[in-house]
Amino acid sequence: MTDPTTIKQELARLDRQRRRVLGFHTQGDEREGCVYTGKRSALNMFLEYQKITDKMNALRAELLSMVESFEELEEKVIFLVDVYGMDQREVAEYLQYSYGYIRNIYSKNKKLTVDE
Repeated sequence: MTDPTTIKQELARLDRQRRRVLGFHTQGDEREGCVYTGKRSALNMFLEYQKITDKMNALRAELLSMVESFEELEEKVIFLVDVYGMDQREVAEYLQYSYGYIRNIYSKNKKLTVDE
């Protein structure tokens, strides 16, 4: 999967799936030392949740590796904010620039894309 849009869609699908796993959680008989959710134990829910989270982390790592293919700082900033979903402060920290500098780059380039 090398298309960032496809990765973002898969991340959204996995996030919905992960939320559904958590939504099944209901307290069982605590006297027996187990928490059951219908026919699924808490351990099974945790393992399913962890599997989904691991997939999501791998996809996020793939998105971050794409950042290295960009030559221009402006491209990196726009990608990290608009595609990866970082806020501008996180981008500044990740790329090791000041927040003000990244904010200026982002706003200047967003204006250019809107005006075109």
